[in-house]
Amino acid sequence: MTKSIVHLYRGDLAGSFRYHPWGIPLVVFCVWLLVVSLHDLLRKKETAEAVLDRPVLWQAVGIGVLITYLLRLAGA
Repeated sequence: MTKSIVHLYRGDLAGSFRYHPWGIPLVVFCVWLLVVSLHDLLRKKETAEAVLDRPVLWQAVGIGVLITYLLRLAGA
């Protein structure tokens, strides 16, 4: 995962995806979470909490991780 993020930082999207397909979505999610959390602090809302409490989100992430694992296992 670290190498994927380093490649993303250097601008190598293909290299980032090759090292770990979840590197780019993880960075996007962390940036989104930071921005929304700061917005929530300033506006005294709980937007991030409302989004993260949805079971469908975590089910989709779990299925995506499982598919990624199986595809990488099949290619190894």
